[in-house]
Amino acid sequence: MTKTAKIIILVSVLTIGLGVGAYFMFRKPKDGEDNEGEIEDVGVDEFNPDNSEYQAWKLGYLSQRDTGKHAVHLLNRPTKGTIVAGDTVRISGTDGSFDGDFKVSSVWIDTSNNIGALYLPIPYTPTGNVDRTYQDKGMLELIK
Repeated sequence: MTKTAKIIILVSVLTIGLGVGAYFMFRKPKDGEDNEGEIEDVGVDEFNPDNSEYQAWKLGYLSQRDTGKHAVHLLNRPTKGTIVAGDTVRISGTDGSFDGDFKVSSVWIDTSNNIGALYLPIPYTPTGNVDRTYQDKGMLELIK
């Protein structure tokens, strides 16, 4: 066997071996297979859909306002009255950009009678009218 044929066989065997290995590493388990060791991210609204006990919500987009108080929109919107002006909320999960406790200046209620946004004096200036940098990453918790 020539040297070229040996190299071709070696490359073929390595390619097939890597392909089979990649298949088993990246395939998704079928229903009924053991998923031990996997952690599923259920999110706040799936874990507690009505936010009745754990008063926390995922951050939506941020809006810039001239008043220095920026609108912090919520992804999973609580009902009107859950948070009111004067309450204190804690923001986390923003990599330190504006994590901390803030007093709610005012509340925007959407057409479904849910809280759509909170006006807060956060030390972060959103870029433009819609800043999605921390959407679905940060959390807002009511601490009264």
